[in-house]
Amino acid sequence: MSQSWFLGRKIISVEFTYDNVGIGFEDGSGLTIYNPCSVADTFQSSRYIGARIVAEYWSSDQFYVDLHNGNKIVVDLREAAWAGPEAMVFAYENNGYMVVSEPPGETTMFREEIRK
Repeated sequence: MSQSWFLGRKIISVEFTYDNVGIGFEDGSGLTIYNPCSVADTFQSSRYIGARIVAEYWSSDQFYVDLHNGNKIVVDLREAAWAGPEAMVFAYENNGYMVVSEPPGETTMFREEIRK
């Protein structure tokens, strides 16, 4: 993937709900993760808050980012991990969206960008 969606963004919040993890960034953008991910323990959220993303990687079975403090956020994209139509949704600070939808191999629209 040539364009970086997350590089340089600073995490300012991590929120846990029943079926997702929400990550807020300093610039007002946010990432909602629906698939299983490494950010799954409220007691460990301090490892992420204040960290800046220094690298971003995509493959057919996972998405992950490296943080400047040595930690990592990993999202499971294997077909067995999908519980719904989206694995994650990134909301831009300017009202655009990037949606990771449908398990890889089931559709040609793996990542789509929607701008308002």
